[in-house]
Amino acid sequence: MTDSEVVNKWMEETKLENTRNLLICLLEERFPNAVPSDVIMTIRQNPSAPILNDWFRKAATIPSIDDFVRILQK
Repeated sequence: MTDSEVVNKWMEETKLENTRNLLICLLEERFPNAVPSDVIMTIRQNPSAPILNDWFRKAATIPSIDDFVRILQK
């Protein structure tokens, strides 16, 4: 069985989209009505799995949405 580049690309994009959605859900749960739309846009546009995973770990423990915004600005 051979790997399909197209299918692999779809699978990777699906993983990225799932990570983005989970990160946004986590932020919205931790900071209700406080997640700026530009933060959501930044998350949705980021193509890097390692960066999204790092943001997810930080979002789980960061004390405020303002601290998370500062992380995004680095």
